Amino acid sequence: MKTEIKLLVMIVLAVALLAVSEPAMAAGGNEISNGDGYVNGGLYVGGVPASTPYARRLILTENTASSVGAQFQNNDTGSAGGDGFFFGINSAENALIWNFEQKDVWIGTSALPRMVITKDGDVGIGTTTPSRRLVVYKDTVGSVGAQFQNSETGTAGGDGFFFGINSAENALLWNFEQKEVWIGTSAVARMVIDKDGNVGIGNTTPSYLLDVNGEMAATVLNVKGADVSEQFKVASPKGLKTKPAPGMVVSIDPKNPGSLLLSAKAYDRKVAGIISGAGDIAPGMVMNRAENGSDAHPVALTGRVYCHADASKQSIAPGDLLTTSDTPGHAMKVTDYSKAQGAIIGKAMTSLAKGEKGMVLVLVTLQ
Repeated sequence: MKTEIKLLVMIVLAVALLAVSEPAMAAGGNEISNGDGYVNGGLYVGGVPASTPYARRLILTENTASSVGAQFQNNDTGSAGGDGFFFGINSAENALIWNFEQKDVWIGTSALPRMVITKDGDVGIGTTTPSRRLVVYKDTVGSVGAQFQNSETGTAGGDGFFFGINSAENALLWNFEQKEVWIGTSAVARMVIDKDGNVGIGNTTPSYLLDVNGEMAATVLNVKGADVSEQFKVASPKGLKTKPAPGMVVSIDPKNPGSLLLSAKAYDRKVAGIISGAGDIAPGMVMNRAENGSDAHPVALTGRVYCHADASKQSIAPGDLLTTSDTPGHAMKVTDYSKAQGAIIGKAMTSLAKGEKGMVLVLVTLQ
């Protein structure tokens, strides 16, 4: 009899446990238990909303201003609230992917890690051991980097903006569009590279390969040209058919302040310099480039230039002082030092035989 009573008690307890653990059937065939439920194929944990539920496989809800999400733990992590891995949302509505352990977060596809966030906050894409805040690695011979596109640029490989490294190990900062690259601070463009390759510093519309609006400082400035020039408007004296050209001697135009004329008389104390760019010597530093047009020329005020010279009466040798001549735009050797004061162009650095006209290399030193 006691055995039968004991068996009956066990059956009653089993039925009671099943009643607690098995969810009841709600209207429409949905299983409801403790406020949780299956609705439209989705599992709601924390309560089913009164409004039409979202079509999701899993919805976690918390009817308080606190974090809600899923937390994963094992024997290694421990089982406290601050153990394991959590993803969800907090009371400030920030989405969280959170490793409470002093370990990394790996995100991957095809059973391979594609992005890693280390315990120190470094992010690796294509690598599990990033050594900087962001490291992007591609295990192929080719370019790797980040590319930015929008509806204006298009979405092809040659669209938008790219920065990274190519197969030749060159770092790239690359705008595929026919537009500029702006680099700035405080939401202001400080340096601009336009679509033609001109670089502006303090200037968003550069007109030259390097166009700086502001002061510059340098310990050493290496200039590949050989003279210091200034841009001037240069004309021919009235009635003279000879046109200004590189290597010709020019003088001050007394009727047009700031402009020059081809020299056309010997020992002209208005001599101003030599038009730069003759032979294989290019201008070095050119000032006043705002003065432009077909009649504007860089005039060497100091440095080395090739100059048209007339040795009809006297040969020219290195070291000879040169002045203007009666031949338009040509220099000649100084022979009358009393007339030469204030009319000296510079010193010859090459020779020209007597009776010839030709080019002489001149070190411009106006005196």
